[in-house]
Amino acid sequence: MKRRILIRRDVGGAGDILMHRPLFKGVKERYPGYEIVFAVPERYIPLVRDHPYIDRVISTEESKGGRYERTFNTLGKAAAYEFSKVPFVDKHRAELWAVYLRTQLTEYDGHMNFTRDEVKFAQKFFAPYKGKLVSLP
Repeated sequence: MKRRILIRRDVGGAGDILMHRPLFKGVKERYPGYEIVFAVPERYIPLVRDHPYIDRVISTEESKGGRYERTFNTLGKAAAYEFSKVPFVDKHRAELWAVYLRTQLTEYDGHMNFTRDEVKFAQKFFAPYKGKLVSLP
């Protein structure tokens, strides 16, 4: 049986799921020969299923009861640090999760593949904001 590592994110929004993407190259390097399984709420599976360093994406429900050599649940692992630094948080969530996973964030590349049409849409959509700082109220 192949050795497997499960990384779970039980809840959160799409942003939290996308912020996990830079982690997986470092995880693959830290745990060579392991199958890397990422469990997320089912509706978010399409956000990560194309990642080249994730071997399998499953729903969090499907992951229950599975056999894994290591299991990591990232829920809440960045929050304590972030709350201690507000409003001057100096680390990206992926950096904080990497520490928890006993690995390093080797790059910030999320390995996202966009079509030409998606890139054109984003360029047009964000053009009015070029050079402007966008903040929340």
